[in-house]
Amino acid sequence: MKITKFILIFFIFLSFSCDKISPPFTVDEEELDPYCGSSENVIKKILIEEFTGHRCSACPNAARIIENEKNIYCDHIIVLAYHPNGFGIFTNPGSDPFSEDFRTESATEIAKQFDVNSLPKILLNRTQAEKGSFIFDSGDLSTGSYVNNLLFDQNNNPITPDLDINIDFEETLNSSLNISVQLEKLNELSGNFKLVVVISEDEIISGQEDGMEEIPNYEHNHIFRSSLNGTWGELIDLNQSNVIKNFSFSYLNSNVMNIYNCSIIAYVYNEDTNEIIQAEQKYIE
Repeated sequence: MKITKFILIFFIFLSFSCDKISPPFTVDEEELDPYCGSSENVIKKILIEEFTGHRCSACPNAARIIENEKNIYCDHIIVLAYHPNGFGIFTNPGSDPFSEDFRTESATEIAKQFDVNSLPKILLNRTQAEKGSFIFDSGDLSTGSYVNNLLFDQNNNPITPDLDINIDFEETLNSSLNISVQLEKLNELSGNFKLVVVISEDEIISGQEDGMEEIPNYEHNHIFRSSLNGTWGELIDLNQSNVIKNFSFSYLNSNVMNIYNCSIIAYVYNEDTNEIIQAEQKYIE
């Protein structure tokens, strides 16, 4: 799948822990994936994990690059945005309009595990970028073919996923969700695999530094809220053709602002390599 599209990202002055994103970035687009927008096909999906902060002035441009990729590859891409602790003013809550605390322990643990030491950074399906590092810069998405190579083979045919993930849920009267995650093995797999199930939230209006601007009513999306089975998930037996796991999420006293702006994200990764083999997202509507 080749692409022909141009994105201009403006130069921003950044401080020591907020990475510079320089112009221009180019994405080529000639044809879009024929599966784009279709829910009837079992397609390979990848997870982009974005490490960001509300006072990181370069982070909104990184988010726009990721959204551009999502617009191109549609249902193939799922995004999670982490605000890890340990980045001082960039992620810490402060006075209005930066009083919202997006930080979570899981975000901090993942950042430490993958040696995230500046913002913005991304993990791309937890594949290695180069020289043993898992960390990508957001510009890598628009200038490289990393996403395309995870989704399409050398003949530009969609790569068949190894796993199909289906998510169902029902809302209870006590402000909880009963969630069922079903895994169907499509190809033979070897290795140790773990399932992680999380809650993310969109449309959170709060402050954000964007370049030289301070935006008090910025819309934050894909915000990681909670993991239902721990930061690193649980081992699953993929010797079976089908695996079903059930979870409960009580949102009444959680950090979620509006459950109907949330989604359930499930992904399976190889514990030995860290690589995510399939992901799925279900919006709570």
